[in-house]
Amino acid sequence: MTSFFKSYAKLAKPIISVLIILSAVFLINSRHNAFIADFIASDNTSPTDRTVLLNEFGIDENSYSSTRDEIKQGETFSGILQRIGINDLNSSEIAKAAEGVFDIRKITAGRLITSFFSVDSLTKVDYLVYEPNNLEYVIFDFSNGIKVSKHERQVTIHTKRVAGSIQNSLYGTLAQLDLNASFGEKLADLFAHKIDFYRVQKGDSFKVVFEEKYSGENFVGYGNIKAAVFYHGNEDPFYAFAFNEDGKIEYYDQDARSLKNAFLKAPLKFTRISSSYTNKRFHPVLKRYKAHLGTDYAAPTGTPIYAIADGIISQSGFTSGNGNYVRIKHNKTYETGYLHMSKIASNMRPGTRVSKGQVIGYVGSTGLATGPHLCFRFWKNGQQVDFLREKLPNSESINPKYLAEYMIIRDMWKSMIDNMPIQKDGFNKSEEILASI
Repeated sequence: MTSFFKSYAKLAKPIISVLIILSAVFLINSRHNAFIADFIASDNTSPTDRTVLLNEFGIDENSYSSTRDEIKQGETFSGILQRIGINDLNSSEIAKAAEGVFDIRKITAGRLITSFFSVDSLTKVDYLVYEPNNLEYVIFDFSNGIKVSKHERQVTIHTKRVAGSIQNSLYGTLAQLDLNASFGEKLADLFAHKIDFYRVQKGDSFKVVFEEKYSGENFVGYGNIKAAVFYHGNEDPFYAFAFNEDGKIEYYDQDARSLKNAFLKAPLKFTRISSSYTNKRFHPVLKRYKAHLGTDYAAPTGTPIYAIADGIISQSGFTSGNGNYVRIKHNKTYETGYLHMSKIASNMRPGTRVSKGQVIGYVGSTGLATGPHLCFRFWKNGQQVDFLREKLPNSESINPKYLAEYMIIRDMWKSMIDNMPIQKDGFNKSEEILASI
């Protein structure tokens, strides 16, 4: 019996050793596999390493094939459905599902739309993706009923600076600087209370530090203007500096005064003054000399007209002389009138409260007018006066609790833009600066 146990012990030792070695190998291999799995799971730098490949819209590329094309001129949403072979759904069902998300009537020719076909059935479209612009996209999900959702691509901000001297017009100068019309509107809105852009002249100049938004390599729009200065005629420079005030961007000048006055400088954007306030002008319709107690702004029919200040509509309607017109009482001192409109905006009835910058109508040539323009009238204490010569109330200063912080920011930006050169040819193309500035 003793010899049996001795023989068994001799045999068991190598077996146990082998089992221990195999266990160790299994444990090491398990840990190695776990490490590799963790490493792959944590590596999000290369989407091609994943089992599920998601495209730019978050749709699994393994499960779908896709076609992408432009919407044709005059094409409707129902026409798109027919073209790509979606016959089991109609546009009214989709429009109802899209309520509050996207109006399918607002698709635009030339914009992209992508169809995703299931690989199991190359005739079945599970998703449609419409791109109204370079930033947004709308997903129509038909995989299980109808769901519609709107999304924005991830945006990166590039901070740039630009300087220019006006040659013919602000828009023309900006175009030569490769900046589009929306940038001009931002700049004009920024200084709308300080500068009359109908009187901007050759030789006026500006310097701006601003943000551009990109999705990947695609430009998708302009962000905030960080700092700007506008040199207008012989007047002192007009500065503007952005300041984050309790989560809201506000703009102040070099003396910490708000750029927002009670009144806008003009009731339209970027037209021209065709006739100024005068006590004697030859009337083109009546063919006689008479006083013209207003300012005429020539502009295309349909150009929006803005209330230049908060107020309450006192008159609204049509007369043979004024055409379609609106009159607004702003306070005990000031009133304004807007004449010859092609159309008065909806709900502009006497007693309606309007806000500064709100659209109240559209340029036209109704009444005694020979062409499309706005005749703008301005009353002070019941008397018509020349709006362009009137000194309007000053703006308020920054809240004292923010003053010290604001002055630090102002000094930083002012130093930068004061030292920005304007080239001899009048242009200095935009260049990127450190985003951390």
